[in-house]
Amino acid sequence: MNPSKCKSQRCGATIVWCDTVNGRKMPLDEQPSADGKWRIEDEDKAVPTAIYVPAAERLGRDDLHESHWATCIDAASFKTKGASG
Repeated sequence: MNPSKCKSQRCGATIVWCDTVNGRKMPLDEQPSADGKWRIEDEDKAVPTAIYVPAAERLGRDDLHESHWATCIDAASFKTKGASG
């Protein structure tokens, strides 16, 4: 996993770019979160895979990450039509 910084000067959070199972790019917050919905698979790959975890399977987990599009204060300025998140 190669963490990077959000491009927003107001945000600057550390993120991890992943591929979704549909082949789209998706930024996840680097640190796991109680609100996380995504599992990072193949963390040793240059571009890991983000796997969505259904709500019924999230209880008690501490390894799930939130989409950075859900947490970034400037997300609307980066997200383009048709992007996943």
